[in-house]
Amino acid sequence: ASAKAGVRSKKLHFAEPISENKKGDNMNDNESYKRAKERVSELRAFYGHVFVYLIVNLGLFIINILTSPSHLWFYWPLLGWGIGLFAHGFNTFGTHGIFGKDWEERKIKKIMEKEKEKENK
Repeated sequence: ASAKAGVRSKKLHFAEPISENKKGDNMNDNESYKRAKERVSELRAFYGHVFVYLIVNLGLFIINILTSPSHLWFYWPLLGWGIGLFAHGFNTFGTHGIFGKDWEERKIKKIMEKEKEKENK
């Protein structure tokens, strides 16, 4: 058991110490990666939603035309689901610059910068 502990300590001993600057860079890179991954996930979910919307509504259109061409009803689910799709699209693309997930973080940074400027004057 003591031999294993010695090996572990050697591995830890030879690890390069992380400087403050490197810690900050790693944390920023990690946060940027997480935000980018979340954004890609949002985009993927929206595009998946659009794909399913198109396929299902195309199917409903075909069913409607083949079964009752004199009574068109396919546009009702198209319209209802379209409202939901629009909301999803607005949530994905429309609010990112205004009040998206990063908005609060940007505001906090901006206020902190203003406070620093006041202190330096």
